[in-house]
Amino acid sequence: MSVGISFPLMLVGCSGSKSEPEPELVEISDESVLTLDTPEVILFDRAKRLYESNLYRNALEAFELLRDGYPFGAYSDFADIKIADCQFQMKEYATAALLYEDFLKEHPRSENAPYALLRAARSYQLSNRGSGRDIGPLEKSLELYEKLLHDYPQSVYFESGKQWKRETINSLIESELLIIDFYTRRGKPVAAEARQKSLEARWGQTKIQQAKKSLEDSEPPAIAPLELVNAKRVAEDLSPPSLLALDGRETNMDLQVQTITDHQEEPKITHSTLEQAELEILQSADRFSNRITKVECNSDKKLAFIFLDKSIEDISFLTAHEVLNPTKAGDIELKIPDTGSVFEEFSCFQEKDLRFSSDGVIKIKSSGPAEMLLIENPPRLLL
Repeated sequence: MSVGISFPLMLVGCSGSKSEPEPELVEISDESVLTLDTPEVILFDRAKRLYESNLYRNALEAFELLRDGYPFGAYSDFADIKIADCQFQMKEYATAALLYEDFLKEHPRSENAPYALLRAARSYQLSNRGSGRDIGPLEKSLELYEKLLHDYPQSVYFESGKQWKRETINSLIESELLIIDFYTRRGKPVAAEARQKSLEARWGQTKIQQAKKSLEDSEPPAIAPLELVNAKRVAEDLSPPSLLALDGRETNMDLQVQTITDHQEEPKITHSTLEQAELEILQSADRFSNRITKVECNSDKKLAFIFLDKSIEDISFLTAHEVLNPTKAGDIELKIPDTGSVFEEFSCFQEKDLRFSSDGVIKIKSSGPAEMLLIENPPRLLL
C-alpha cells in the first residue's frame, strides 16, 4: 500500500464501427492511495492497519495525512500520539520524545497524558548512548518519570514508570561511577573523591549498590494499552472520551477500532459511521435511572446506545469493561458507577432482552462477547 498522490484511472470503451460516437471517458479513483481528500474514517483505518503491520514509515505518512487533513476531527489527538509512536518504533527516540512532549503541551488535560509522559520518558531513556556519554537525556527521562508517578499515581502506567525510573537512576549512577573510576586511574584522587561524595549525597549507598549490581539485564515491563481518544470536538480543550472498543455481534465489518496497543487484534465495526448508526435507531426509552437518561437500540446493526447524564471519568472502570463476556445465563452485565435503577425491562433487539436490576446492573441478552465504547456530546455508551 502506498501513501501519496492518487492518479485517476481512465477506462476507454472500444467501438467496432467508425460511425458510432467517440467512447466516453470514465474516471475511476484509486481508493488504495491515501490523500488529504481521503475520508477521515478510511485514513484512520488504513493508518492503523499499516502501523499494526509494522510498516511504521508508511503508517507515519498516513497518520500525518489524518492529522493535517482533519485537524479538528475525531481522531486528531490519536493521530498526534501515533505519529510519535511511529518514530518510537523506528527507534528515532529523540524525535519521538519531542513529539510526545508537544502532545503534552497542546493537550495537557488529555486522558492520554499519562501515556505520552511514559513514552516521552522512555524515549529520552532509550536515546541515551551509554555510560560516559551526555547524561542530559537520562536527566530529562528521570524528570518525566517523576512527573508521571507524582501526577498520575492511579494510572495503569504507574508500575512501568516506576521500574523504568529505577533503570534510569541506575544508568545515571553507573555513568558517574565510570567517571570516578576514570579519575582514579588517571591519578586524580581529589577529583574522584569529590565525585564520590556528590554521588553519595544525591543517591545514597543503597541505590549505588543496586546500580552496581545492574538491573539492565531484566526484561522491560510491557506497556499498558492506550485508550483511544475519540473527541468529536471543535476546541482542543474539551475533555475527550475514551474509545475503548466497538461491537462485534453479527455484523459485516472491516473498519477496525479499539484500544491502542503495539501488537493486538481488534474488534470491528460497521462501514457506516457512528453518526449514521445513531440516525437509524429503531427502539428507544427514556430515563432508566439517576445516571441513565435514555436507551436507544438499532436492531439491524445490533447497537445499543445508553445515554448518561454526565460522562464517566473513572478510567479503571472503562479499562475493566473493554470486553464484556456473557454469563452462563447468556447475559452481558454492566454496572455503571453511582447508578440506581428505576426501570426493569426493555425490548432492545428482542422481547424484553434489556433489564435493569435494583442495584443498577444493566443486563442484555447476548450469545457472544461485546465491547464497550464511550462517546461524548452527549455522553453515551455504545454496546
